[in-house]
Amino acid sequence: MEPINLITKIGSLLNVTWLIPTSILTNTTNFTCSLRLYKANSKIFNILQPLFEEISDSEGKFQCGVLMGQYLNSSYLLESKVFPIPSAIYCKTCVMQWVLYTSAGNFYQCSDLLIQPKTNLQDQCESKCSIGGSCNHGICVCYQGYSGTSCEISSQTTNFKLNENYSHTIEILFLIILIVLILLAVGVGVYFWKESEDKAKKEKMRLLEIEKNKILSKKTQYELGSYTRRAMTET
Repeated sequence: MEPINLITKIGSLLNVTWLIPTSILTNTTNFTCSLRLYKANSKIFNILQPLFEEISDSEGKFQCGVLMGQYLNSSYLLESKVFPIPSAIYCKTCVMQWVLYTSAGNFYQCSDLLIQPKTNLQDQCESKCSIGGSCNHGICVCYQGYSGTSCEISSQTTNFKLNENYSHTIEILFLIILIVLILLAVGVGVYFWKESEDKAKKEKMRLLEIEKNKILSKKTQYELGSYTRRAMTET
């Protein structure tokens, strides 16, 4: 691991670089690494996790190797990752141990590490501002495409959230329009059904009226005929 001695501060980001011999790469296909931090003369260690990456198990393994780094020369592959230093860790003499896990065996590299406490606003700013900006007299100045008090908001993330919110809005509007159309279709159906029922009732009443008129007409004719016959009999 290069360089041999490293200095960092509590809660800061540490760029760690290591060299992998190409002779290992040619004989192995599966690569995972871990980075451990030991305090001097202690077997107890802290697992350091790469920034924006997930560790796979309790040993703190993460992906590394052929597809992750760049070849320094024909003998070595150069690889580096950024590791956040936990705010709870402080030591004057620490040992950082990098482990490469392969099917052929494990390989180790070590480096001395000094973790200093934060001393001023500039240090505090640097620990928060190192992702999307730089510190200027204790104030975080954001790079293009980043915003926020600590430059922690990426425009790509913001655009993604805006697009996601826009998609949700479109879905809600589509659902509302669909509900309105369904209600409108139901309303039109009920209207025409009532119209049909009213027409059927009117037609039924019309037929009953015609039948009634026929009955009255026959009754009238019968009474008229009876009256005529009585008159003729009397004369």
